[in-house]
Amino acid sequence: MNEGLKLVQVWVPDRNSETYLADIRQQCAIANADPNRSETFTWLEGAQAELVSSQPDFDWAQFGINPLGSEESEAPLS
Repeated sequence: MNEGLKLVQVWVPDRNSETYLADIRQQCAIANADPNRSETFTWLEGAQAELVSSQPDFDWAQFGINPLGSEESEAPLS
């Protein structure tokens, strides 16, 4: 089953951690206090849109995943 595959582990933030939540609150307060907030967020939204639109569509069906619904797609897993 795992022939040709490599196990990868990824550390992600614990969204329930008080340290993480405090850091997010601090970052939000800094962003909200920025006098250039509107311009900054307009730029970020444009950059995100440009990045997303430049990426080819990804075919999740090859993994048996339907990202638009809860049912699995019809593609077999092999």
